[in-house]
Amino acid sequence: MDATRRGRRRARTTALVAASSLLVLTGCGGDEALTEDDAVERVATAMREAPTFSFEWTSDIPDAGTTTDGVVRYDDEGEVDLLSLTTRDHDGSVTLEVRLIDGTMYERTGGAGEYAVLDDEARANHIEGWDWAGATEAWGDPESMEEVGEADVEGTTTVEYEVDLGDQVHRWWVDDEDRLLRIDTGPDGGDGILRDWGEPVDVQVPDGVESS
Repeated sequence: MDATRRGRRRARTTALVAASSLLVLTGCGGDEALTEDDAVERVATAMREAPTFSFEWTSDIPDAGTTTDGVVRYDDEGEVDLLSLTTRDHDGSVTLEVRLIDGTMYERTGGAGEYAVLDDEARANHIEGWDWAGATEAWGDPESMEEVGEADVEGTTTVEYEVDLGDQVHRWWVDDEDRLLRIDTGPDGGDGILRDWGEPVDVQVPDGVESS
């Protein structure tokens, strides 16, 4: 190998080492631990970019808790454009069913009968209540975040964080793609599981809708 070729090889090797060092220093998205400064943005962004996931939320109210399961989808603008959920009380009875399709929201209570079409205010309230990304942003930046350690959530390795929001302390379980797989908002809140990230969702207009 002549001197020129040896010089080119050394230059390429030096460039590769420099590039590798830069990747190590800057990290790659979700490979970096969440911090007080970026946790909210990263978690909310992962939700919107998914842009779908299913959820199961259990409230912690003694003897009056409810469980809500459903699916949500975000549009290209980061807004909820598809939603379906069912809420059950502590004995398993269906108390509420909601579907958002093509901008129209349908609601039924008691698990039977016809669905009603909701007005804009009621529609906005339901969307605000189940916009996971929006709710995460509404909490604001944490006062502190502490890594508790690694934990398994339904077969996926996550990092568990203790998240101090000032007026409440949460536990977040976040995977290496910044996806919030589990959240516990404390004894006065509830516990949520988010799964099926990026999977197709199919929500249909319900049969039996009240005529206006």
